[in-house]
Amino acid sequence: MKADIFAISRRGGRKHNDDYCGYIKSSSGLFLALADGLGGYAGGQTASRIAITAALAVAAKSKLKDNPTQTISDAMQAAQLSVIDRQKDNPEISHMRTTMTAMSITSTGKTNYAHVGDSRIYIFRDEDIFKRTLDHSVPQLMVSSGKLEEDKIRFSTNRNQLLHSLGDASDRKIEHAPDCTLRPGDAILMCSDGFWQYVYEGDILAMLKWAPTAKRWVLRMEDLLQDATVGKNNDNYSALAVILS
Repeated sequence: MKADIFAISRRGGRKHNDDYCGYIKSSSGLFLALADGLGGYAGGQTASRIAITAALAVAAKSKLKDNPTQTISDAMQAAQLSVIDRQKDNPEISHMRTTMTAMSITSTGKTNYAHVGDSRIYIFRDEDIFKRTLDHSVPQLMVSSGKLEEDKIRFSTNRNQLLHSLGDASDRKIEHAPDCTLRPGDAILMCSDGFWQYVYEGDILAMLKWAPTAKRWVLRMEDLLQDATVGKNNDNYSALAVILS
């Protein structure tokens, strides 16, 4: 399969960008990763970059062949350990944390992914949401317990309260999805909460149907986000999109 890829990472209305993302593309497959350093902690910007750099190094070493589940497991573990190791070396940033999403896809479409925190992975198929990660956050927990409607998560007063993140040695919660197989026509969107807060699923699908490329898809969604955040001190936002053919 061929993969058309495009990514953005912007600071929004903030002074610094705590988001970071990257990918590796080869004849053997594709590896995607995105992280959002927690802005309320010193070193959030550092945490996201360390995590993604470590994950990409593991993916490159694996050569993305045959076993995406192992690649994802190793990459997420390396990201966690890298953040914790940096904390030990730098006490002033010992409380840094980050969300993270990662996905590994072989050339035949065999796929595995994992996440921690409230950065999301969406997979679209046949003009609908095929799969979506669920946030590790207080609002998502409230939705699961019937105390909050799903569409209220975006502007919940508890939206930034995470249940899990990388960088806490006592918190080993990384959610791994079962293997799945992607096919031509599928599309993937990884995004931080600063992106999905203002870009709704219906708009994501509408823009996907309209857009001929991953770049046009992302930039059109960004137009919607910018229209919605005029005059607001909005969060950093990042999106990494793939259209398979």
